[in-house]
Amino acid sequence: YFGPLLVWVLLSPAEMGAYSAAFRPISVLFTFPWLFTIPLLPVLARLAAHDRAGFEAQAAHLVPLSLGLGLIGAVAGFELSGDALYLLYGDRYVSGEFSAVSSLELLCLSLAFAMATAVVITLLMADGRERLLLPLALAGLCVNLLCNFLLLPIYGFPAAALATVATELSVLVIGAILLARASILRRFDPSAISFLAPAALLGVCLRFVPSSFGWQRLTLALLVSCAAAVILFALPNARRGRQLLSRRDLVGPRA
Repeated sequence: YFGPLLVWVLLSPAEMGAYSAAFRPISVLFTFPWLFTIPLLPVLARLAAHDRAGFEAQAAHLVPLSLGLGLIGAVAGFELSGDALYLLYGDRYVSGEFSAVSSLELLCLSLAFAMATAVVITLLMADGRERLLLPLALAGLCVNLLCNFLLLPIYGFPAAALATVATELSVLVIGAILLARASILRRFDPSAISFLAPAALLGVCLRFVPSSFGWQRLTLALLVSCAAAVILFALPNARRGRQLLSRRDLVGPRA
């Protein structure tokens, strides 16, 4: 992500500091999608080699599941951006000319797309299509640079966060197209929409938590977010996916 650098080059150090205030806490969370997907790579690769139908079914399950999980984090982050910035920096980046709240809200949204993108890339790798990753990364780079150069002079440093959202969304869409062209993601299961329900429920719940609660609001939101994640993985579609991945012929030597 070139956002912080381009904000400094095209705008001012003060605005770079405001944007970095939002980018620093969320940048750590961008590693989480890979902690979720990389352990699945050996099992998915074995599934792709020995059970093509099962691999395609797993792709149709994992992509919406990861998007649903990412949306839980995005909703929580969006609702709590002001609280988090106040906890980290006091009033400095919560209001005024250098408020970073909108930037953090947008970056939280990009996290939802990044979660699904990690699954898309893992599926391509499991199917032996690593050569597609370079053009996919170059496409994301072009989108990021183009959006930053076009939007930063107009909208200021929050445009860097918007460019990050556009980058993650474009990489996800292009990756999904590549999965479809590779006959990995060939169908859409309407029941997969249920994976979005926990995030929607979380958003409704957080709306009823008063902003005056301070750090107690953050604690309560964390607990509710964890409950939403538990609900997500307890859905029937999620259970079926876990059952397929836990088959012995996939986790152990094949007879």
